[in-house]
Amino acid sequence: MRDATAARGLKQVCEGRAGGPQGSALTCIVFPVLLDGILKETERRFPGVETKAIQDDLGLYGDPAIILGEGGALDFILAEFQKVDLKPNHKKFQADTISPAESQAALSAKQKRWFKRTFVITNPVLRSQVKHAETRASEAKAAAANAPPATKAEAEAEAQLLAAAAEAMSATVPEVHRAYGTTGCGAAVGDDAYAQAFLLRKERELCGDPEPGDVGTIA
Repeated sequence: MRDATAARGLKQVCEGRAGGPQGSALTCIVFPVLLDGILKETERRFPGVETKAIQDDLGLYGDPAIILGEGGALDFILAEFQKVDLKPNHKKFQADTISPAESQAALSAKQKRWFKRTFVITNPVLRSQVKHAETRASEAKAAAANAPPATKAEAEAEAQLLAAAAEAMSATVPEVHRAYGTTGCGAAVGDDAYAQAFLLRKERELCGDPEPGDVGTIA
C-alpha cells in the first residue's frame, strides 16, 4: 500500500497467494483474464450459447435446454469455476425467460433448489407481508450471530425457521401478482412492472420517498 514514509513510497502489508484485493488495479485485469478461457470454452462446447461478463457479473444466453440441466452449459461453467477456486453465490443467481415451462422442465434436481426466476410482487398487501417476514428473518439472523454461547443454538434455530417461513411465503405468491425480470449492471430487464419497481426503488434510494407517486409507464 502507499506509504509516504517508505523509501519507495510503498510498504508490504501482507502476502496473498490467491484472489485479488478489492480495488486493486491488477485485480480488474487479472480476473477477466482468468474468466476468458472458461467463457470461450463454454461457447465452443455448447453452440448457440453466448457468454457475457463485466468483471464478476456473468450472463448466459440461449436455449434453456442447452444451458440448464445436468451436464448443460451452466453445470460446465460452475465446474470450471470450482477448478480455479471461484465460488459463485447461488443466492444472487437470476433467471429470465420467455418460455418458463421449458426452463422449469430443463432444470436438474440440484438446480431446482437454488436457481429461481426473480420477480417482484405487484400486490401491495402481499408485498408488505412478504417484506415483513423477510425483515423478521434478517433481524433474527443478525441476533443469532451476536447471541451469547448459551443461547446461540436456539437463536440460530429460530433464525432458520423464520428464513424458511419467509421463503415459503414468497414461493406461494400467485402468478397473477408476480412481475419477472433480472437486474444487472445498474439496469433492469423483463416485465414492465419489474422495471418500474426497479426504477421506483432507485428513485427512493437517491431522492427519498416523501410521497407515494406514479411510477409512470414504460414506453
